[in-house]
Amino acid sequence: MLDDSTGYIFLNRFSGTTSTEVEQALRRLSGEGMQRLIFDLRGNSGGFLEQAVEITDKFIGGRQKIVYTQGRISSANEEFYSGHAEPYENIPLVILINRGSASASEIVAGAVQDLDRGIIVGETSFGKGLVQRQYPLRDGSAVRVTVARYYTPSGRLIQRPYDGKIEDYYDTFSEDNRDSLLAVKDSLENRPLFKTTSGRTVYGGGGITPDYAVKYDRVLNKETYKLLGHSSRVIFEYAADYVKKNKDLAKDRKNFYRKYEVSNKDFEAFKKAAKGKISDLDLTQIEKDKEYLKILIKAEIARSYWGYDEYYRILRLSDNQVSAGTKYLSEARQILQTSR
Repeated sequence: MLDDSTGYIFLNRFSGTTSTEVEQALRRLSGEGMQRLIFDLRGNSGGFLEQAVEITDKFIGGRQKIVYTQGRISSANEEFYSGHAEPYENIPLVILINRGSASASEIVAGAVQDLDRGIIVGETSFGKGLVQRQYPLRDGSAVRVTVARYYTPSGRLIQRPYDGKIEDYYDTFSEDNRDSLLAVKDSLENRPLFKTTSGRTVYGGGGITPDYAVKYDRVLNKETYKLLGHSSRVIFEYAADYVKKNKDLAKDRKNFYRKYEVSNKDFEAFKKAAKGKISDLDLTQIEKDKEYLKILIKAEIARSYWGYDEYYRILRLSDNQVSAGTKYLSEARQILQTSR
């Protein structure tokens, strides 16, 4: 729970049990007072189609098309619909995506957007919408053949064009300004237009373009990355030592979230510990990312006291895309009421 009424779920893949896991999370959050939801699909590279359909169905009321496939042979053409009565179809919903959101995650985001079920926030998704079938060979190996493409309910092709070299296809993915290029006026005007069920304009041309483009604003320097990636796990070790010396903090969880901050004195102690583990660490560069490192330290302390849910809660509360998502939950409610 991000606050008293806002639930948050982060999903990093669509495996064979994902629908069950999401259902368990939704029930738990509902029991804790969830009245609205941030569903985080950033960096989710996809997985099983049927899991994407089942998860989308949890939020879609009635019988509505979630996704369909089209190929050169009729057996590759399929349509997938919602149909189960779910208690979550009236919960305001915001979905977070970025350039690492692909395949199954794009199916969920595309359906929610096209059916006016929620608001999509973040960055334009990857654009991976190919249906593959696997054919076993006699020697135990297999061949995967692309047989169709995925389309959202409004008819948008999820697959990003790849007419040039394969290197060009992936190079654009890593460009720092990729999302800005896709979101500029000229780019949007040249992309095919589609309509949601209530008549809102959405854009085709590959991937899912968010309703509100919000770029992740966390940029760290090289020394900070060296610190975070070091095998000595400096933050973990420092937090573990801190918790041993400050056990009383565990008694009041609410005050820890609201009032506790890593002091400058504690941060100086942390830098000293880091220098002892990484002798060539440039502390003047580390100082530039001081505020973010304080957040990480606080999150690691919370994990030591109460577990990983508390760790991620602190991190997400300082995440600008999550913060932006919460601002659009009221609009998600309005869209939901209008579509009803």
